[in-house]
Amino acid sequence: MKQRLLLMVLALGMCSISGGAQTKKQPAKRQATTTRSTQQGGQVMKFRQVEEDDGYVWYLLKRGNLYGARDEDGNNIVPIKYDGVSYECFSGNCTRFFCVRKGEYKGAYTRMGTLVISPDRHYEEITLDGNDLGMIFWRVKKKGVKGTIILDAKGREIFTLDCDDASMGAKGDCAYIWFWRGDMFGISDLNGNVVLPLCEIKYPSPYKGNDGSWYVKVNGEEKVNYSDLTKFDYKPYENLFWIKKTSSSSSSSSITSSSTASSSGNSNSNSSNSGGGTTTVVVEHHRDPIPVQEWQACFGCGGMGTMGCDNCGGSGTKYIGDRLHRCSRCNGQGIIPCNICYGSKGKYVTVYR
Repeated sequence: MKQRLLLMVLALGMCSISGGAQTKKQPAKRQATTTRSTQQGGQVMKFRQVEEDDGYVWYLLKRGNLYGARDEDGNNIVPIKYDGVSYECFSGNCTRFFCVRKGEYKGAYTRMGTLVISPDRHYEEITLDGNDLGMIFWRVKKKGVKGTIILDAKGREIFTLDCDDASMGAKGDCAYIWFWRGDMFGISDLNGNVVLPLCEIKYPSPYKGNDGSWYVKVNGEEKVNYSDLTKFDYKPYENLFWIKKTSSSSSSSSITSSSTASSSGNSNSNSSNSGGGTTTVVVEHHRDPIPVQEWQACFGCGGMGTMGCDNCGGSGTKYIGDRLHRCSRCNGQGIIPCNICYGSKGKYVTVYR
């Protein structure tokens, strides 16, 4: 009888130990699930951007350490998966695109959200260039490749030049690519054929001969035939090229003439209207732009003066070890004063109108 009682006590003790061990494991599992959920999610913050050159309005998106872009109508342009996003607008050659960065490599999106150049192609520098005929091409630099790589408008590689840089030119209805290295200049046609190798002729350009063909002068007298026919696509699409607005600071006038037939039987015609013609002069006056002060909202916070906390990602809480604590930077509010305007929401700038 004593042996049975002893066995029953031992059995109850083992059951209590086993139950206590199972109870301790459950909180550890719940805590791991919560941590993974917090890391996978995250608040998306957006910052309103207004470009000075073309007035384009868009939103920079941020989730954690990744960035994307959205237009003013709410359409996603660049997915939130890059280390950096910037809007590149060059008024000199009237080109614009979204440049994205993934590590040390760059890519390009159109404003309609089309990926033209992927960062996976390992380009370290990307520039879009155009000419007066409205044609565009890309100039890129690649790690481990000497010189400049030329791409057509759709991102197809045309050729690589051993040069410092290249640009697209136009003369009349003829387009060409001219490149340089130091004080040496050269010309290539649109198929990547070098028509004029690097030489000391500064800023060479094709010219049209009496036979209607285009030529390039070499060494003064020698002529090399040039063709602007191409198998590549240089036509801009999806707003990669924009027409720059021109303004005139001086007064201009336009003259329109309207003729009225005089009657052959009228012998009393005015001598100032010889031939029966009447001239109407219309003068349009344009005043010089004057400086005015205009309020410009901060590009970092969109004029709100605050931004999401960069310490807790806008959640107001942060894990330290395995415990959830209130964020010390924002005091649990999830927002902090803007790092750009420091809460002033913007500034006044001088513009000319």
